Amino acid sequence: MSARYGVADRIEDIAPMQGIKIAFSDMGNIYDRIRERLGAGRCVVFVGLPCHVQAVKNTFGDDDNLWTVDIACTGQPSPIVLKRYVEELSAQVRVAGLTFRPRGQPSDTLDIHFEDGSSRQSGKDPYMRAYNANLMVNQACAECKFVRTSRTGDISIGSITDKKLDNGAGTSIVRASREIRKCFMVRDRVCGVLCLRAGRRRP
Repeated sequence: MSARYGVADRIEDIAPMQGIKIAFSDMGNIYDRIRERLGAGRCVVFVGLPCHVQAVKNTFGDDDNLWTVDIACTGQPSPIVLKRYVEELSAQVRVAGLTFRPRGQPSDTLDIHFEDGSSRQSGKDPYMRAYNANLMVNQACAECKFVRTSRTGDISIGSITDKKLDNGAGTSIVRASREIRKCFMVRDRVCGVLCLRAGRRRP
C-alpha cells in the first residue's frame, strides 16, 4: 500500500487525493501525464511534496500553464514499515484503506478500513506514534534542503497538529509566493475559507 500521484480532470476526481497521506509517495507516470497536458496547451496544477515540486519545475521549466502547490512535509516514512504493518492488520480481514490523522482526532490516530466494509479507529496507533517520533523517516528526508521558509511551490499548504493552535475541527495553512499574491485577490474570508480570483500569472 502506498500513495501514488494521480490526475484529476473533474472536481469529483479530487476526493481520493484529499487528506493526509503518511506513506511513501510514488510518482508513477505523472511526468508523462503532465507533459501530455502541457503539450496540449492545458493548465496543470501539480500538488506534491516540496522535493517533487522542484523536480517537476526542473523538468518542465518556466511554463505559464504550470502551477505548483507544495505540501508541508515532515519526511516520507519507510514503505517497508507500512507494508508490514498493513500485513499485520490484515491477519483476519484484508485492509482496504487507511485514514491518517482523521479530522478532529489526535495526531496519532489511524482509521483502518477493511474489505468487508467494517472499520475501526486506532488511537495512539503504533505506526502513527513511530512516525511522529521520527523513528522511520527516510534518511534523505532528515537532511531535506527544502525545509525552509523559501518554498518551491507557487502556493504552500499544510495542516496544524499542535493542540494549542488546532481548534479540533482541522486547521490548515495556506501561503502564497510573492508572485502569486500579486496575481490573486482575496475576495472573502467567510468561515476561514479564502476565495481567490485568478488574475494574470505574472504581473
